[in-house]
Amino acid sequence: MVESRAVAWSPGACGELVQGVIDGRDFLITCPIARYSRVSVEVVGSTLDVPEDCSKLREALQRTLDLLGAPLDLGLRVQVTSDLLRGKGLASSTADIAAGVAALGRLLGREFTPRELASLALQVEPTDGLMFPGLACFDHRRGTWQESLGSPPPMELLVFDAGGEVDTLAFNGRDDLTQINSAKEGIVRAALALVKQGIQEERPDMIARGATMSALANQRLLPKKDLEEIIGFGVRRLGALGLCIAHSGTVFGLLYPPLKQYQVEEAVEAMEREYPQLTFLYHTALVGGGVRWGESLEVNRNGQEYGAPSWR
Repeated sequence: MVESRAVAWSPGACGELVQGVIDGRDFLITCPIARYSRVSVEVVGSTLDVPEDCSKLREALQRTLDLLGAPLDLGLRVQVTSDLLRGKGLASSTADIAAGVAALGRLLGREFTPRELASLALQVEPTDGLMFPGLACFDHRRGTWQESLGSPPPMELLVFDAGGEVDTLAFNGRDDLTQINSAKEGIVRAALALVKQGIQEERPDMIARGATMSALANQRLLPKKDLEEIIGFGVRRLGALGLCIAHSGTVFGLLYPPLKQYQVEEAVEAMEREYPQLTFLYHTALVGGGVRWGESLEVNRNGQEYGAPSWR
């Protein structure tokens, strides 16, 4: 035993920049945002005490204990504080699991790599690739594709919720998933190439174009009401570069270069007038993935972390 308490943070996501299937292999490009799940794990008592609404985290922690051969009478108190709504496509479960398993590992003297965190998360459910630094290509169902794409250029998002919830396990178990993914493979290939090039060249406009292509292609699989009109309104009227979505969720994010506060307020007010069915969630930033450490993590309105522990 190295410590008696550890605290870790993981960013959530605004869905994915791209998601689909290429050559029979599922993948997504991560879209980490400066909204976090904070998990503290403390050795106390004689049971695994996890919040009732975090059943997936409980399963991941139990699998981790089994993997590490922890004593049967080891008691743990797990506390979760999260900015991320559940069932929306904000990667709340992935963030909980990545931060919680990393913290538990540190308690037991094991520093898990991003690949190891991903493997443990995949034993629970299809998962995002938020445990990898920067932006990444990741096979969210089997983990066979793990490719680092580099750090994101300065980009911000206005995140909205279209309402409702999507069950990740049920969505990924759909009978028609393979057929529809195959039909949109050509568009997904083009979107992937655009986003990769945009990251390499630090071109937010290219990243947004690729994300928008993937969002529109996903209408065949999980339609979002008025999405085409919202894209047009956001780009032509509100100055957005494009839009990203939760491909198996209910949220979307208008993508921008860094914004001034008055621009945020004007854009949000215009969207709420034009589309009153939407709920504004966050003004946030695109950030790199990976677990952060420490009791506190300070983030300014643009998503820049300061006074914060080192990234992994």
